[in-house]
Amino acid sequence: MQVHRKPTTDTQPPALPPEIDWLMKVLSGRTDDCRITVGRPAIDAVALESYSVFPDLEHPRLLIGAGSTVARAAALARVNEHSGRLSIAARRTAAGLTRFGLDRIVARSTVTVSVDPTMVAAPPGERAPITLAEYLTEALDEPGLHLAATIGPLRPNQKPVLQLGTADGELIAYAKIGWNPPTRDLVDHEAAVLDRLSVQRLHEIVVPVVLHHGNWRGMSVLVTAPLNHSDEGRPNTELMAAALMEMATHGRPVESRLSSSRYWSRLTRRASRPEVSSRLSDSVSRIGRIYGDHSFRFGFGHGDWAPWNMRRLGRRLGVWDWERAADDVPLGLDLVHFHFQQGFHEGGASVAAGLDRARTRLAADLIMTGIDQDDTDVLIVLYLVELALRYEESALSGRPRIAAVATRIVDELDHLVPASGAETEDRRDSRSGGATGANRSRRRVFARRMLGGAGVPVPVRDAVKATVHGAGRATASMRCVPNTYIVGAQRCGTTSLFRYLTQHRSVKGPALEKGVHYFDTNFGRGLDWYRSFFPTRRTVEASLRLNGSEMRILEAAPYYLFHPAVPGRMAEVSPDARIVILVRDPVQRALSHHNHEVKRGFETEDFPTALKLEESRLEGELERMAADPTYVSFAHQHHSYVARGLYEDQVRRYLEFFPAESILIVRTIDLEHDPRGTVSDVLAFLDIPVMGGIDFPRFNARSYPSMDPGIERELRARFAESDAHLAERLGLDPDAMWVYEHPTG
Repeated sequence: MQVHRKPTTDTQPPALPPEIDWLMKVLSGRTDDCRITVGRPAIDAVALESYSVFPDLEHPRLLIGAGSTVARAAALARVNEHSGRLSIAARRTAAGLTRFGLDRIVARSTVTVSVDPTMVAAPPGERAPITLAEYLTEALDEPGLHLAATIGPLRPNQKPVLQLGTADGELIAYAKIGWNPPTRDLVDHEAAVLDRLSVQRLHEIVVPVVLHHGNWRGMSVLVTAPLNHSDEGRPNTELMAAALMEMATHGRPVESRLSSSRYWSRLTRRASRPEVSSRLSDSVSRIGRIYGDHSFRFGFGHGDWAPWNMRRLGRRLGVWDWERAADDVPLGLDLVHFHFQQGFHEGGASVAAGLDRARTRLAADLIMTGIDQDDTDVLIVLYLVELALRYEESALSGRPRIAAVATRIVDELDHLVPASGAETEDRRDSRSGGATGANRSRRRVFARRMLGGAGVPVPVRDAVKATVHGAGRATASMRCVPNTYIVGAQRCGTTSLFRYLTQHRSVKGPALEKGVHYFDTNFGRGLDWYRSFFPTRRTVEASLRLNGSEMRILEAAPYYLFHPAVPGRMAEVSPDARIVILVRDPVQRALSHHNHEVKRGFETEDFPTALKLEESRLEGELERMAADPTYVSFAHQHHSYVARGLYEDQVRRYLEFFPAESILIVRTIDLEHDPRGTVSDVLAFLDIPVMGGIDFPRFNARSYPSMDPGIERELRARFAESDAHLAERLGLDPDAMWVYEHPTG
């Protein structure tokens, strides 16, 4: 094909962007007979077709064929919000202008396909189709067929997906074009899958009807009828779970070890192809050695299970884009894809954001579909392999954007399944994508999110928790109890330290939340209930094989330090546990504690009044707690502003049950000023080597009004003796107990 632009005496017309140039070559049959120009037809040629680019050539998002203004406006109004950057208001405004033909005023937003006049001497019905539009018109027997196509970022195995409409604006079909060997295979495969599904009695899923499947100029063409779009509601979790389980049943799922599965045979064959990088091939080999004996349920999978490929149709789920569907895939991969792709696109093509979303959302969805949540990590690893293969197998793999994403995926695999002795210290810098946007995204990407944050409805949060906990109870006998605890004190940085540590692949916290509070407020629930929150022994053993160090199963519960019965209870359950105690200036801690309880609605008095009431509020509470192990004291938990700052007494209680070498006291001020060094010290205390970088945002940090000087002096006096004993224990000058000193040397 020739790309011809009319010469001018002043400025040249703008060049076609790569996305438009590639698409126009496909639409014109990839032949030199057609000439493509911006604006008017080529010299000595006649216009055969023209297309408008929205919003403009510099930022192409939509290509709309010429035709009636009604058809053009309808196509513009239909553009899917997932495929473009235009806001709803902008799309509606542009659609309104199109109805009056005003969009054509901007000549440079038009791309024209023109041919030699001799080629169109005969009308379309009496000659061979010259363009794809003519071919589709003939194949569907639909005169006046109108084409439109969304234009998104380059993806592996990119192919045109066209909207086909009538002159009066009705959408009648979608056409998918396989333009090279990989995409031809995908399009032909999708046609075969749809043919297979069309004869199945599906109760939960609706699939598109095939209107045409053929070959034109070496390209595969698949045309399907649109699914009913009258119901604009997004599918809920229950609907998707039912659809996934129906797909699995359709594929006759079987249980098998990874290494002996047909899925693994296919994957290793693909990984051995010459176009696949040696790094990716090596990752696949390591996965086979580590996870080869892992058992999965294998069945039929969609392969591109994403929100933009489905729609709720009454009580069923309409699903399209079946080109990646396959038998004998690990059940659960579709769910990884669903969550990863949302995070990936919302994060601006960020692999780290995709992984973050998958890790935080996947476990609950796996449970709803009957899949073991302990498969989460290995499913994510297998998904990354599949995704990396798609990028490296792509005909567009040489494009910088495609190559960069592929590299980031393999970087993640190198971290998750490292080679023996591999250094991974700097991985987080590569995940952030360099300096651009790093500060903006790091907190979102690397902070372990707890279920129940802002925007999560309480019923939804509680339902997910109940589901996860129910599954954990069913397998409690196979689970471990923690061997590491951050016991407080409250408002001393327990959340921050927990989230820093759980970025390490050898540290695992409970499902969904940092603290289970078994030893303080939930002691009556029993040990099986407690175990249900933590990993299985199989997960712990796999971690030891992978990382070469014992997994630290971590719980962080700031009331554990202050509750008098916790050390004894904890020692009975986990006598060899490591204990981390965070301590902060008790005066500032008391003020922070009070403001925290006010914000939560557990305190109605001002700070001076609450301090005066503390002794009377706590009177008799310790005796009640001792008499009834299941008694939970509201005042002891929420109104102990001064008592919780007497750290020495609380440390001594733990020393009665645990050896001194099993207890580490960390000053909050050190964690705030030198988080990297402090966390390294904690990891050394836990006998965990530093592997992989850790990001250090602050969590739950707030600013409060200053304290009355008289109250501060009174509190300093009350805490002086306890502070002096603690300073002696830490080898510090009592006057410098709450002062940060920069390391020297």
